[in-house]
Amino acid sequence: MAKSKWSFWDWVGYSALWVAALMLALDTAVRQYPALALMAPSWIGGAAWGFLPFILVTFAAVLAIVKHWPWRKDASPVSDLGLARWPTPYHPVMVAGKKFINERVLLDGHEYQNCVFENVTFVYNGTTPFSVSHNRMDGTIRIHSDNPAVNGAMLLLKGFDVLRPEFKVEVGPGSIIIPAAHGDPPLTK
Repeated sequence: MAKSKWSFWDWVGYSALWVAALMLALDTAVRQYPALALMAPSWIGGAAWGFLPFILVTFAAVLAIVKHWPWRKDASPVSDLGLARWPTPYHPVMVAGKKFINERVLLDGHEYQNCVFENVTFVYNGTTPFSVSHNRMDGTIRIHSDNPAVNGAMLLLKGFDVLRPEFKVEVGPGSIIIPAAHGDPPLTK
């Protein structure tokens, strides 16, 4: 038998809804059948009885809102969207003082310090963060990814001319990006 994933407050909230529905049903039964009204306790017809279902439904709704509130500290909007999360704890591979010439350099999960990159292709798939500091880049630098979302972000940056001209973005066939012109008047027909 599968273990329930409901929390205590889930049970309280759904129980409040069930009790409110039961109260409405009892109230309707008492109104429809006068003989039942004679057997029912006197508080069933009281003023509080009429408002209690509303109070219980409101209480259940508040519990649901608080549980699913988007900016709760334990809420995870990233995982709710089905996007990947960075691994925790994160321990990048440290690479220091190395020279890379005419090769592919994986960025995911790496930290590069005091390195030289000459005519390299950086490969970033967005699986983990990366870090680069105090490095030198010479020649043609290319950026490549096998992840369509990362490719889309790189094309966006290239299209809005955010990337330096010497950075070449490698994407699949059919993607044509002509960077925006800065300071020129808008194109007219």
